[in-house]
Amino acid sequence: MKIKLGIIFGGKKIKDDESIDKTIELAEYIDKNKYDIVPIYISENKIWYTGKMLLEKDIYKYFDDLKKYAKQICIAKKKEHFTLQTTGNFKREVNYIDLVLPMIDNSDIFGFLDTMGISYIGKKTVDDEILLESILKANDIKTQKQNGKIYNCVLLSDLFIEVVKDDENSDDIPLELQNKMKDISKKLYDLFNIKGFFKVSFKVFIKENQVYVDKVSTIIDVKSLYALDKKHKNYSNLIDDIISITIENYKEHEENS
Repeated sequence: MKIKLGIIFGGKKIKDDESIDKTIELAEYIDKNKYDIVPIYISENKIWYTGKMLLEKDIYKYFDDLKKYAKQICIAKKKEHFTLQTTGNFKREVNYIDLVLPMIDNSDIFGFLDTMGISYIGKKTVDDEILLESILKANDIKTQKQNGKIYNCVLLSDLFIEVVKDDENSDDIPLELQNKMKDISKKLYDLFNIKGFFKVSFKVFIKENQVYVDKVSTIIDVKSLYALDKKHKNYSNLIDDIISITIENYKEHEENS
């Protein structure tokens, strides 16, 4: 039986929302034999929608028309499932989800999922710059306000760790700086008690031989998957590994609670 995988994305003005493209791109690589994808889009005014058409990029050019066809929903717990119900006085179940893949790094979304008891891929980290800065300083990790070239360090459990350019025109990083980024990323991986996928964005100053943490996230993107598997480009297997780690950790948590 397929796992119903809800993908939550959106939350901003369409023209500024990178999560739409990233979600549509990532969905192409999810194994459809194992997972039934249930897209859940949050509009800029915080209304939740579902419908398969939400995975079609051109739809967002005419979103006012789309609202006539996509179903406006809320999420409720019903026995062993979390159901997607229509809103209004007469609620109707339109789908259900077993697991959620968040594509927006928003503490309110993670808080909602935790409150509902919905298992999700990734982990609430810190989306508040001031709070992140205080955590990093307390752990002797440098941050930097100035602009710098962004490079990402991506980890998948303890199996893979790679450095990837955010911009293909950026210079290659010396091995010494790459190792420094990897060491810091591993430290943060343990600090936030991450299981599965993790990405740390750094501001890198090659001439000064310095790296500074900019952001941390558990949101999956195809560019990071490419960094983890440049040779085979078997993204479906990587996504499946990430989901499997989540399910195993959730079962372990349930057994120990």
